[in-house]
Amino acid sequence: MPKLKAPRSRRSSRTSASRSRPAYRIIERNRASLIERGVEDVVEPPRKGRKIVICGDTADCRAREGLAQDADVLIHEATNTFLPGVDKDGNMKLTGEFAKRINAKKLVLTHFSARYKGDQSIESMTIMTRIERQAMKASGLPEDSVAAAWDFMVLPVSR
Repeated sequence: MPKLKAPRSRRSSRTSASRSRPAYRIIERNRASLIERGVEDVVEPPRKGRKIVICGDTADCRAREGLAQDADVLIHEATNTFLPGVDKDGNMKLTGEFAKRINAKKLVLTHFSARYKGDQSIESMTIMTRIERQAMKASGLPEDSVAAAWDFMVLPVSR
């Protein structure tokens, strides 16, 4: 009766297979000089990343301030937005002030109350524009740095 073999994924030949690869052989051959020169010669130089901070379902984000500092993008819920003549409670001022305190470069507002339709009617777009303007005023950010998000929105974030 033939001897059964374990499935390839369970075999212990992974070590010998990896040692036969050209990259592994180069590293093994040059191990001493790589260690002497340091990691910088082996990996690419550090590059600046991007910081995206998401604050949802909360009115007070002070606990996140340290981590959120200098965010490239702040995505913040806007459930309790207050529009005079439309709403009775809530305020966009807190969100804008938080964006200012953490020095956010862009502010994206999301998670709007169900009382706003969010469709493409003139009324809905007017309301979203008013919400954006409140956030601009409180945050000090320019018009091209504040947006009321919509479904499937794409936001480029430069480095």
